[in-house]
Amino acid sequence: MRHYSAMLLAALVVILVSACQKETKVIEDNRPPYYLQIPNLLLENYINRTFIDLLGREPLDLELEEETQLLKTTNASEESRLTLIRKLQTDTAFIAEDSSYKRAYSNWFYESVKARFIEGASRSEIGQFIGPIQASIAVILAADSIDYENYYATVASLQRLLDLVSAEYGIFGDSLSLPALTKIMLDNQIYDEINMGSFNFVNASFDNCFYRFPSQSEFDNGYEMVEEGQYGDLLGENSYGKEGYLNILINSLECYQGWVVWCYRRLLQRDPTSEEINLLLEPLYLSGDIKEIEEHIIKSDEYAGF
Repeated sequence: MRHYSAMLLAALVVILVSACQKETKVIEDNRPPYYLQIPNLLLENYINRTFIDLLGREPLDLELEEETQLLKTTNASEESRLTLIRKLQTDTAFIAEDSSYKRAYSNWFYESVKARFIEGASRSEIGQFIGPIQASIAVILAADSIDYENYYATVASLQRLLDLVSAEYGIFGDSLSLPALTKIMLDNQIYDEINMGSFNFVNASFDNCFYRFPSQSEFDNGYEMVEEGQYGDLLGENSYGKEGYLNILINSLECYQGWVVWCYRRLLQRDPTSEEINLLLEPLYLSGDIKEIEEHIIKSDEYAGF
């Protein structure tokens, strides 16, 4: 009898314990964040990628070691990532590798913009256009009777190329607005050589600025402005000539949107979503500071791979 009672009691205990146990549910792809213990390899990959995208080079061994330690001690918080990004964008302290991070950033941004608009033309390639124009000016001035119309047009062409060369210094000094930088890249002899004729120029300028081609109406109006110097209605604005055409393009909200798209394609290899454009477009239009777009992207978990 006692043996039977003991067996019954044990069975009841097993039933009660089983009833109190919670069911374990496994949720697939529910990876917990690394934030409290991010492996050094992921931190180093993030730092490497940030240096390459902002400076065009990998970090030196000492830079990698120091930045890894800083991110590790802060658990790679967004604030610590932002500190790294802004240092590479703006720090003017001397470093042997680049003279300063800001100088290296300005140079790489300049080269990246040239790759977008003028197939990455080098200084020597730009110089090959400058030399003949300078020679033409000398010939015009040496003539018995100076053709001033030709002279001023040639000088203006030279100045546009000199502006293209000096754009890097405007970027470094934060004195060159996005519209001004866009116009410098579109309005020069190299861009004209790449996209010969008004037909190609109108299509290419839309594609380079907006990442789309013009509608038929936009093309017709733009072509008449560029080719014939006529008045035209474009993107809700009215102006005339190639100068007016360019001013409408570079100051349009859609051109600022093009800069947002460019940043996403360059840094994340994808287009921004409509939500991302809505979030970033107005601040960029108001501030004109493309560094803020870079910061938004590079500090994100998507970019970092955390």
